[in-house]
Amino acid sequence: KRWPWPRRYHARALEQLAAAQPKRVFIDIDFSSRADPTDDALLAAAMRRFAPGQLILPIFMQPSGGASGEWSRTRPFPELTSGASLASVVFDQSSDGLIRTARWMWEFDGVGTPSAAAAIAGSARESSAVTPIDYSISPASFDYVSFVDLLAGRVEPSDLRGRTVLIGATALELGDMLPTPVHAMQPGIVVQALAAQSMRERPLRLLPEWLNYLVLTLIATSAALTFSRNGWRANLIVVSLAATRLALIDLYLYAGRP
Repeated sequence: KRWPWPRRYHARALEQLAAAQPKRVFIDIDFSSRADPTDDALLAAAMRRFAPGQLILPIFMQPSGGASGEWSRTRPFPELTSGASLASVVFDQSSDGLIRTARWMWEFDGVGTPSAAAAIAGSARESSAVTPIDYSISPASFDYVSFVDLLAGRVEPSDLRGRTVLIGATALELGDMLPTPVHAMQPGIVVQALAAQSMRERPLRLLPEWLNYLVLTLIATSAALTFSRNGWRANLIVVSLAATRLALIDLYLYAGRP
């Protein structure tokens, strides 16, 4: 088989999806360069089957080349964007290289562009604020459909009607893998789904850094005062009770006040 696939395949898949009437469709595929003119025309026609804003296409950020540190923005060629929304698929990496947060919006050349996660969730905000990705959500909780089954018409339209559909590569060999703190390496399209679901359900709130330092100082001070007065057995009981209490507080804050 040839890779990338001819765009007539993507056109046929979009025709199947449009007929199923999904709520929203996001395609994590680079359509910035033109290919076979006939295939490109078929793809553009298939995209016009969707209502304005129903289809989301990606904007990629990639190095311009050399050691300049500059980045270029890559977007679908114009014939594809007439009725589609555009969203950035970029994620910020934390200091340890893992993907922990997602932005609501990116700014390119002074123009705000929603992130793919926010566009998928339907919850765009006019700010570049970030939200933590809730990795307690399992990637296995999403429904997965084979692209081949979609092309062959083996997917019931009722299974897609009113759903949010994300199209992207999940094969390890295609290289679109991102490091996450809980689920190890995951396909980029799955991380987008996790980020979108985090925004859609109940965005997690980060505690201010000063509060973390205050709690750490109180714990250290209490431990110093307590441990200096008791033997190791009593201290072990105190540590066990304190750890249990902190765990219960964490569970309450996550379950009740995320």
